Amino acid sequence: MRERRRGAFEFIEQVLAQKTVSVWGIGYLGFTTILKLQSKGFRANNYNFDKITRRDIKDGIYPSEMLESRWSVRSDVPPLDIEKTNILTEPDEMFSSNVQIISLPLEANSEDRAFQSILKEFIKNKKRLADSLVIFQSACIPGEIESHFIEELSKESVDCAFASAFRSDWTVEEFFSDTSPRILAGYDDRSTEWAEAFFTLFDIPYEVLPSIKEAEIFENTKNSLRYALSAFLNQVALAYPGTNIRKMVELLRHNIELEASPINVGSSNFRMFNAIGNMLKGAERPEYLSLLKEAQTVNLSNLLYYADILTRSEITSVTILGLSAQGDLKDIRFSPSLILAQYLHQSNIKVFINDPHFSEEELKQILPYADTISIARDPITTDVVIVMVDHKEYRYLTQKDLDGLNIPKSKIVIDNVGLFKKYSFPEGTLYHTPGDGSLKALES
Repeated sequence: MRERRRGAFEFIEQVLAQKTVSVWGIGYLGFTTILKLQSKGFRANNYNFDKITRRDIKDGIYPSEMLESRWSVRSDVPPLDIEKTNILTEPDEMFSSNVQIISLPLEANSEDRAFQSILKEFIKNKKRLADSLVIFQSACIPGEIESHFIEELSKESVDCAFASAFRSDWTVEEFFSDTSPRILAGYDDRSTEWAEAFFTLFDIPYEVLPSIKEAEIFENTKNSLRYALSAFLNQVALAYPGTNIRKMVELLRHNIELEASPINVGSSNFRMFNAIGNMLKGAERPEYLSLLKEAQTVNLSNLLYYADILTRSEITSVTILGLSAQGDLKDIRFSPSLILAQYLHQSNIKVFINDPHFSEEELKQILPYADTISIARDPITTDVVIVMVDHKEYRYLTQKDLDGLNIPKSKIVIDNVGLFKKYSFPEGTLYHTPGDGSLKALES
């Protein structure tokens, strides 16, 4: 640990001694990155594969008026300080800096000149890359940067640090005014520490993800979500042609919280479920609301997918904690536990049920084929435990409570609401929370 900190300190010392950063590409990402570096007193090396662009930069006619209109809401892009910009004609000269920022997409296909060319130059100059930090600013297909770029360099014994700091801004104004944290991810511990030190040096706030692939998934998910939301609002506008949807969208921006849309095996409150039906019934043209119809079935399909995984495995009994559709409420409207229990029962799997908001008599009346258990009295002996809702009676269970209930002795614990994620489970128990990356293990 002490050695890794010293490494980051020495890396930053070298950055400050050189005060020059190499930026590959000079599209929007590259150009604005150089502006940022210059605003902090740094020089920039720049190499662009297009000769005409290099000439235009030197002649002071880059970016063109057309590019300025794309990069700025006011068509006003600050000029580069040419005195602090080394527009290079040979890529070899880029390796005079220990920071390489790749500001163009690296799509791993044989026709991508930038990808192949940069890979070739990095291998050719691998000795000069030693102890350098390479930062990727553009996300492509998740996993490609690691598998097609970093690992290819590793095969050639290229020893440097790699990190991603993907950008999703579209204008100069957005870039310089955005104070939201950048998402950093390093290829290894050294890469993460150096990237953190570099962004700290520039006073840029950041948050860290465990891997570059996860950062690629994050960036693509964020933009896909925006795209899907836009598509849904377009459908609402078509389905309700006489209503001013734009006004509503302005209000929605301040009324939607992502926390209200958790990843789970199908639970949702009845208001959300009812809202879909209401929208479809009230639309003048419901046929346009195809995304809503799809969403209506996704949660149910997800629940049945999990139930099917259990029926295909060699388990004979399941305990379901929580019958209610919502935590701390006695409400079985659209309860996924009802569907899950019925599916498992029909698959000859013994079902046990607990819900502190229902009496044993009520549970027996609702699920006559299931056995009831009390977490205050009965140890759990089933193969699988599924925590469906976050009732306070489950929320405040401690590791000792779980051990006393025998929950860690179950083969599988599916925690739909993530209540037990901080607790430890023995090697023989698979603990799974939807979306935690352990679905393949559950499936196998």
